[in-house]
Amino acid sequence: NKSKAVRHNKKNKELYNLFNKKDFKKVDDEDEEIQQFELHIYYCQNLTICNRNNDGMEGINQDSFLQLLSINGNKKFHLFGVMDGHGNNGHIISKYISRFIGEYITSEKNKKLFNKKSNEQIYKLLTKNKYAFINKLIYDCNNSLDINSEYECNLSGSTCLLIFIIENNLICANIGNSRAILLEKTELLQLSIDQTLSDPEEIKRILKKGGKVKQINKKIILENANNNDFEISRSIGDKKLKNIGIIYEPVITEYTLNRKSRFIIMGTKGLWSALSNEKAAIQVNKSIKLNNPLDSCRLLVKKAKEALNKASSHIDDITVITIILEETFNIKKIVYS
Repeated sequence: NKSKAVRHNKKNKELYNLFNKKDFKKVDDEDEEIQQFELHIYYCQNLTICNRNNDGMEGINQDSFLQLLSINGNKKFHLFGVMDGHGNNGHIISKYISRFIGEYITSEKNKKLFNKKSNEQIYKLLTKNKYAFINKLIYDCNNSLDINSEYECNLSGSTCLLIFIIENNLICANIGNSRAILLEKTELLQLSIDQTLSDPEEIKRILKKGGKVKQINKKIILENANNNDFEISRSIGDKKLKNIGIIYEPVITEYTLNRKSRFIIMGTKGLWSALSNEKAAIQVNKSIKLNNPLDSCRLLVKKAKEALNKASSHIDDITVITIILEETFNIKKIVYS
Protein backbone atom coordinates (compact mmCIF):
# COMPACT_ATOMS: atom_id res chain seq x y z
CA ASN A 1 0.00 0.00 0.00
CA LYS A 2 2.90 2.38 0.58
CA SER A 3 3.68 4.63 -2.34
CA LYS A 4 4.73 8.17 -3.06
CA ALA A 5 2.18 10.86 -3.72
CA VAL A 6 1.06 11.02 -7.33
CA ARG A 7 2.69 14.03 -8.94
CA HIS A 8 0.98 16.13 -11.58
CA ASN A 9 3.91 16.76 -13.89
CA LYS A 10 1.93 18.54 -16.58
CA LYS A 11 2.99 22.17 -16.57
CA ASN A 12 0.12 24.52 -15.88
CA LYS A 13 0.96 28.09 -16.88
CA GLU A 14 -1.92 29.53 -14.89
CA LEU A 15 -0.73 27.79 -11.74
CA TYR A 16 2.87 28.79 -12.42
CA ASN A 17 1.93 32.43 -12.89
CA LEU A 18 -0.19 32.46 -9.73
CA PHE A 19 2.29 30.79 -7.43
CA ASN A 20 5.62 31.91 -8.83
CA LYS A 21 5.15 35.64 -8.32
CA LYS A 22 4.84 37.51 -5.03
CA ASP A 23 2.23 35.34 -3.39
CA PHE A 24 4.77 33.96 -0.94
CA LYS A 25 8.18 34.96 0.30
CA LYS A 26 11.11 33.78 -1.78
CA VAL A 27 12.17 30.22 -1.06
CA ASP A 28 15.78 29.14 -1.42
CA ASP A 29 15.57 26.13 -3.73
CA GLU A 30 18.89 24.78 -2.51
CA ASP A 31 17.77 24.63 1.10
CA GLU A 32 15.95 21.31 1.41
CA GLU A 33 16.03 21.25 5.20
CA ILE A 34 12.77 19.96 6.64
CA GLN A 35 11.15 22.46 8.96
CA GLN A 36 9.13 21.71 12.06
CA PHE A 37 5.74 23.30 12.53
CA GLU A 38 2.64 23.29 14.67
CA LEU A 39 -0.99 23.20 13.65
CA HIS A 40 -3.26 25.96 14.91
CA ILE A 41 -6.97 26.49 14.37
CA TYR A 42 -7.44 29.73 12.45
CA TYR A 43 -11.10 29.43 11.65
CA CYS A 44 -13.62 26.60 11.79
CA GLN A 45 -17.16 26.61 10.44
CA ASN A 46 -19.62 23.99 9.26
CA LEU A 47 -21.33 24.89 5.96
CA THR A 48 -23.68 22.23 4.55
CA ILE A 49 -24.17 21.97 0.78
CA CYS A 50 -26.81 19.30 0.11
CA ASN A 51 -27.45 17.44 -3.10
CA ARG A 52 -30.20 18.78 -5.30
CA ASN A 53 -32.24 16.68 -7.72
CA ASN A 54 -33.49 17.58 -11.18
CA ASP A 55 -36.59 19.23 -9.71
CA GLY A 56 -34.49 21.56 -7.59
CA MET A 57 -35.42 19.80 -4.34
CA GLU A 58 -32.72 19.40 -1.71
CA GLY A 59 -31.98 15.93 -0.45
CA ILE A 60 -30.18 14.64 2.63
CA ASN A 61 -26.52 15.57 2.97
CA GLN A 62 -24.71 12.22 3.02
CA ASP A 63 -21.25 13.73 3.61
CA SER A 64 -19.46 13.93 6.96
CA PHE A 65 -16.10 15.19 8.13
CA LEU A 66 -13.71 14.68 11.02
CA GLN A 67 -11.15 16.92 12.69
CA LEU A 68 -9.04 15.91 15.66
CA LEU A 69 -6.54 18.57 16.66
CA SER A 70 -3.75 18.09 19.17
CA ILE A 71 -4.57 14.44 19.80
CA ASN A 72 -3.95 13.46 23.41
CA GLY A 73 -2.71 17.01 24.06
CA ASN A 74 0.07 16.66 21.47
CA LYS A 75 0.13 19.90 19.46
CA LYS A 76 1.94 18.20 16.58
CA PHE A 77 -0.37 15.22 16.11
CA HIS A 78 -3.62 15.70 14.17
CA LEU A 79 -6.18 13.85 12.08
CA PHE A 80 -8.53 15.07 9.35
CA GLY A 81 -11.14 13.11 7.42
CA VAL A 82 -13.93 13.43 4.86
CA MET A 83 -16.59 10.77 4.19
CA ASP A 84 -19.04 10.55 1.29
CA GLY A 85 -22.03 8.29 1.94
CA HIS A 86 -24.19 6.52 -0.65
CA GLY A 87 -27.30 4.33 -0.67
CA ASN A 88 -30.46 4.80 1.37
CA ASN A 89 -28.54 5.00 4.66
CA GLY A 90 -25.40 6.68 3.35
CA HIS A 91 -25.87 9.72 5.59
CA ILE A 92 -26.07 7.46 8.64
CA ILE A 93 -23.03 5.40 7.60
CA SER A 94 -20.78 8.40 6.91
CA LYS A 95 -21.62 9.97 10.27
CA TYR A 96 -21.10 6.63 12.00
CA ILE A 97 -17.62 6.32 10.44
CA SER A 98 -16.67 9.85 11.50
CA ARG A 99 -17.85 9.22 15.07
CA PHE A 100 -16.29 5.75 15.28
CA ILE A 101 -12.85 6.92 14.13
CA GLY A 102 -12.93 9.93 16.44
CA GLU A 103 -13.85 7.79 19.45
CA TYR A 104 -11.35 5.09 18.46
CA ILE A 105 -8.40 7.48 18.26
CA THR A 106 -9.29 9.26 21.51
CA SER A 107 -10.25 6.11 23.45
CA GLU A 108 -8.60 5.46 26.80
CA LYS A 109 -6.77 2.50 25.26
CA ASN A 110 -5.18 4.64 22.56
CA LYS A 111 -4.59 7.54 24.92
CA LYS A 112 -2.37 5.18 26.89
CA LEU A 113 -0.81 3.94 23.65
CA PHE A 114 0.14 7.47 22.50
CA ASN A 115 0.90 8.82 25.97
CA LYS A 116 4.47 9.96 26.64
CA LYS A 117 5.63 8.88 23.19
CA SER A 118 7.73 11.16 21.04
CA ASN A 119 6.34 12.19 17.65
CA GLU A 120 8.89 9.93 16.00
CA GLN A 121 7.58 7.01 18.07
CA ILE A 122 3.96 7.87 17.16
CA TYR A 123 4.89 7.97 13.48
CA LYS A 124 6.58 4.58 13.74
CA LEU A 125 3.56 3.19 15.60
CA LEU A 126 1.22 4.29 12.78
CA THR A 127 3.44 2.98 9.99
CA LYS A 128 4.97 -0.22 11.36
CA ASN A 129 3.97 -3.63 9.97
CA LYS A 130 2.57 -2.07 6.79
CA TYR A 131 0.35 0.42 8.62
CA ALA A 132 -1.19 -2.24 10.87
CA PHE A 133 -2.68 0.38 13.23
CA ILE A 134 -4.51 2.23 10.44
CA ASN A 135 -5.65 -0.98 8.75
CA LYS A 136 -7.03 -2.31 12.05
CA LEU A 137 -8.84 0.98 12.64
CA ILE A 138 -10.63 0.64 9.29
CA TYR A 139 -11.26 -3.10 9.82
CA ASP A 140 -12.82 -2.48 13.24
CA CYS A 141 -14.96 0.33 11.84
CA ASN A 142 -16.29 -1.80 8.96
CA ASN A 143 -16.78 -4.84 11.21
CA SER A 144 -18.72 -2.83 13.81
CA LEU A 145 -21.11 -1.72 11.07
CA ASP A 146 -21.58 -5.30 9.87
CA ILE A 147 -22.53 -6.62 13.30
CA ASN A 148 -24.57 -3.62 14.47
CA SER A 149 -28.19 -4.38 13.63
CA GLU A 150 -29.11 -0.73 14.23
CA TYR A 151 -27.38 0.28 10.97
CA GLU A 152 -28.58 -1.42 7.77
CA CYS A 153 -25.64 -1.31 5.38
CA ASN A 154 -26.29 -4.07 2.84
CA LEU A 155 -26.27 -1.60 -0.06
CA SER A 156 -25.32 1.54 1.85
CA GLY A 157 -21.79 2.66 2.62
CA SER A 158 -19.29 5.47 2.44
CA THR A 159 -15.90 6.51 1.18
CA CYS A 160 -13.32 7.52 3.79
CA LEU A 161 -10.30 9.77 3.31
CA LEU A 162 -8.00 10.30 6.31
CA ILE A 163 -4.90 12.44 6.73
CA PHE A 164 -2.69 12.02 9.79
CA ILE A 165 -0.11 14.76 10.41
CA ILE A 166 2.68 14.03 12.89
CA GLU A 167 5.07 17.00 12.91
CA ASN A 168 6.09 17.20 9.24
CA ASN A 169 5.07 13.61 8.38
CA LEU A 170 1.82 13.19 6.47
CA ILE A 171 0.06 9.83 6.11
CA CYS A 172 -2.91 9.64 3.76
CA ALA A 173 -5.30 6.67 3.85
CA ASN A 174 -8.04 6.57 1.22
CA ILE A 175 -11.02 4.31 0.52
CA GLY A 176 -13.05 5.33 -2.54
CA ASN A 177 -13.01 8.51 -4.59
CA SER A 178 -12.69 11.35 -2.12
CA ARG A 179 -9.40 13.12 -2.79
CA ALA A 180 -6.60 15.16 -1.22
CA ILE A 181 -4.13 17.41 -3.05
CA LEU A 182 -1.10 19.40 -1.93
CA LEU A 183 0.43 22.46 -3.52
CA GLU A 184 4.20 22.43 -3.14
CA LYS A 185 5.52 25.77 -4.38
CA THR A 186 4.37 25.63 -8.03
CA GLU A 187 3.85 21.87 -8.28
CA LEU A 188 0.60 20.07 -7.55
CA LEU A 189 0.63 16.64 -5.94
CA GLN A 190 -2.33 14.35 -5.53
CA LEU A 191 -1.81 12.83 -2.10
CA SER A 192 -4.56 10.23 -2.39
CA ILE A 193 -5.21 7.61 -5.05
CA ASP A 194 -8.76 7.33 -6.41
CA GLN A 195 -10.24 3.85 -6.26
CA THR A 196 -12.87 3.67 -8.97
CA LEU A 197 -14.04 1.17 -11.57
CA SER A 198 -11.98 2.97 -14.20
CA ASP A 199 -8.83 1.50 -12.61
CA PRO A 200 -7.91 -1.72 -14.49
CA GLU A 201 -6.50 -3.43 -11.39
CA GLU A 202 -9.56 -2.63 -9.32
CA ILE A 203 -12.02 -3.79 -11.96
CA LYS A 204 -9.99 -6.96 -12.50
CA ARG A 205 -10.48 -7.92 -8.85
CA ILE A 206 -14.22 -7.25 -8.99
CA LEU A 207 -14.80 -9.19 -12.22
CA LYS A 208 -12.80 -12.10 -10.82
CA LYS A 209 -15.17 -12.19 -7.82
CA GLY A 210 -18.24 -12.25 -10.05
CA GLY A 211 -19.07 -8.56 -10.04
CA LYS A 212 -20.73 -7.04 -13.09
CA VAL A 213 -20.03 -3.58 -14.48
CA LYS A 214 -21.60 -1.43 -17.15
CA GLN A 215 -20.98 1.96 -18.72
CA ILE A 216 -23.47 4.81 -18.36
CA ASN A 217 -22.72 8.32 -19.60
CA LYS A 218 -18.99 7.62 -19.90
CA LYS A 219 -18.90 6.28 -16.31
CA ILE A 220 -18.19 2.68 -15.40
CA ILE A 221 -20.52 1.63 -12.58
CA LEU A 222 -21.18 -1.55 -10.60
CA GLU A 223 -24.33 -3.20 -11.89
CA ASN A 224 -24.77 -5.26 -8.70
CA ALA A 225 -25.17 -2.12 -6.59
CA ASN A 226 -28.56 -1.15 -8.07
CA ASN A 227 -27.23 2.40 -8.11
CA ASN A 228 -26.44 4.23 -11.35
CA ASP A 229 -23.84 6.35 -9.58
CA PHE A 230 -21.80 3.57 -7.92
CA GLU A 231 -18.37 3.98 -9.52
CA ILE A 232 -16.10 3.24 -6.56
CA SER A 233 -14.24 -0.02 -6.03
CA ARG A 234 -13.66 0.33 -2.26
CA SER A 235 -15.94 1.44 0.55
CA ILE A 236 -16.84 0.98 4.20
CA GLY A 237 -20.25 -0.70 4.59
CA ASP A 238 -21.93 -2.14 1.46
CA LYS A 239 -22.09 -5.53 3.16
CA LYS A 240 -23.67 -7.39 0.22
CA LEU A 241 -21.01 -6.12 -2.19
CA LYS A 242 -18.03 -7.41 -0.21
CA ASN A 243 -18.36 -10.89 -1.71
CA ILE A 244 -18.01 -9.50 -5.24
CA GLY A 245 -14.77 -7.61 -4.71
CA ILE A 246 -15.75 -4.29 -3.11
CA ILE A 247 -13.17 -4.06 -0.33
CA TYR A 248 -12.54 -1.67 2.56
CA GLU A 249 -8.72 -1.82 2.67
CA PRO A 250 -7.30 1.71 2.33
CA VAL A 251 -4.63 2.72 -0.15
CA ILE A 252 -2.01 4.48 1.96
CA THR A 253 0.51 7.08 0.78
CA GLU A 254 3.05 9.15 2.66
CA TYR A 255 4.57 12.57 2.16
CA THR A 256 7.03 14.74 4.06
CA LEU A 257 5.85 18.33 4.38
CA ASN A 258 8.63 20.85 3.88
CA ARG A 259 9.25 24.55 3.41
CA LYS A 260 7.91 24.40 -0.15
CA SER A 261 4.53 23.01 1.00
CA ARG A 262 1.74 25.59 0.69
CA PHE A 263 -1.68 24.09 1.39
CA ILE A 264 -3.74 20.88 1.37
CA ILE A 265 -7.26 20.47 0.02
CA MET A 266 -9.42 17.49 1.02
CA GLY A 267 -12.77 17.02 -0.66
CA THR A 268 -15.54 14.56 -1.42
CA LYS A 269 -16.58 13.62 -4.95
CA GLY A 270 -18.91 16.63 -5.24
CA LEU A 271 -15.91 18.96 -5.32
CA TRP A 272 -13.77 16.97 -7.75
CA SER A 273 -16.58 16.23 -10.19
CA ALA A 274 -16.92 20.00 -10.60
CA LEU A 275 -13.35 21.30 -10.33
CA SER A 276 -10.02 19.91 -11.50
CA ASN A 277 -7.12 19.72 -9.06
CA GLU A 278 -5.61 22.79 -10.72
CA LYS A 279 -8.79 24.89 -10.58
CA ALA A 280 -9.34 23.99 -6.92
CA ALA A 281 -5.78 25.03 -6.05
CA ILE A 282 -6.22 28.34 -7.90
CA GLN A 283 -9.38 29.14 -5.92
CA VAL A 284 -7.67 28.54 -2.57
CA ASN A 285 -4.74 30.67 -3.63
CA LYS A 286 -7.08 33.55 -4.52
CA SER A 287 -8.36 33.66 -0.95
CA ILE A 288 -4.77 33.64 0.35
CA LYS A 289 -3.78 36.46 -2.00
CA LEU A 290 -6.69 38.50 -0.65
CA ASN A 291 -5.36 37.83 2.86
CA ASN A 292 -8.61 36.06 3.68
CA PRO A 293 -7.86 32.32 3.93
CA LEU A 294 -10.97 31.65 6.00
CA ASP A 295 -12.95 32.11 2.77
CA SER A 296 -11.00 29.38 0.94
CA CYS A 297 -13.55 26.62 1.53
CA ARG A 298 -16.52 28.90 0.91
CA LEU A 299 -15.00 29.95 -2.41
CA LEU A 300 -14.30 26.33 -3.40
CA VAL A 301 -17.86 25.27 -2.63
CA LYS A 302 -19.27 28.28 -4.50
CA LYS A 303 -17.19 27.60 -7.62
CA ALA A 304 -18.01 23.89 -7.54
CA LYS A 305 -21.71 24.63 -7.22
CA GLU A 306 -21.56 27.07 -10.16
CA ALA A 307 -19.76 24.51 -12.33
CA LEU A 308 -22.28 21.78 -11.46
CA ASN A 309 -25.18 24.13 -12.19
CA LYS A 310 -23.82 24.74 -15.69
CA ALA A 311 -23.21 21.08 -16.40
CA SER A 312 -26.36 19.58 -14.87
CA SER A 313 -29.44 20.32 -12.84
CA HIS A 314 -28.19 17.84 -10.22
CA ILE A 315 -25.79 19.02 -7.51
CA ASP A 316 -23.94 16.50 -5.35
CA ASP A 317 -23.10 16.94 -1.68
CA ILE A 318 -19.82 18.82 -1.25
CA THR A 319 -17.47 18.66 1.72
CA VAL A 320 -14.13 20.46 1.79
CA ILE A 321 -11.27 20.82 4.27
CA THR A 322 -8.42 23.20 3.53
CA ILE A 323 -5.21 23.21 5.54
CA ILE A 324 -3.11 26.32 4.93
CA LEU A 325 0.63 25.87 5.45
CA GLU A 326 2.13 29.27 6.10
CA GLU A 327 5.69 30.44 5.62
CA THR A 328 6.04 30.49 9.41
CA PHE A 329 5.36 26.73 9.16
CA ASN A 330 2.16 27.06 11.15
CA ILE A 331 -0.79 25.19 9.64
CA LYS A 332 -4.08 27.03 9.75
CA LYS A 333 -7.19 24.96 9.21
CA ILE A 334 -10.51 26.01 7.75
CA VAL A 335 -13.35 23.51 7.55
CA TYR A 336 -16.66 23.68 5.69
CA SER A 337 -18.92 20.79 4.85
